[in-house]
Amino acid sequence: MTRWFQGTVAVGKDPEVTWSMKNDRLKLRMKCSGVVADCAAKHRIEVPRDMAVKVEDGDGSVRARGFTQPLSIRTGDGSVRVTDSSGPLDLHTGDGSVRAEVASRRVTARTGDGSVHLELRAVPDRGSRRRP
Repeated sequence: MTRWFQGTVAVGKDPEVTWSMKNDRLKLRMKCSGVVADCAAKHRIEVPRDMAVKVEDGDGSVRARGFTQPLSIRTGDGSVRVTDSSGPLDLHTGDGSVRAEVASRRVTARTGDGSVHLELRAVPDRGSRRRP
């Protein structure tokens, strides 16, 4: 894991970035509050290609590539982008775009407010279209 962080708070507590690992769950957190708070964090996490991964993010964009096993990404506010993957995908954002350029045969993509763009390099197992 590599992480980048920058932040300033004029009045309030100092910004804080933490991480913890318990069993098979990695938690990344950023706390930034106060008057005139300006903080940003970016994380790069590398996992083996043959590992199933589930990402839950409250506020921010998520990019992933190179997955051969199931990948689930859910973000409340931010875009989702997946490339170079062939495992089943479940992609969801409440407010942002979803973009996938993959060879996955099973893809579920949803957004509450944004666009969905899929470039499939394999024929899907089945297809259905529904609105959230």
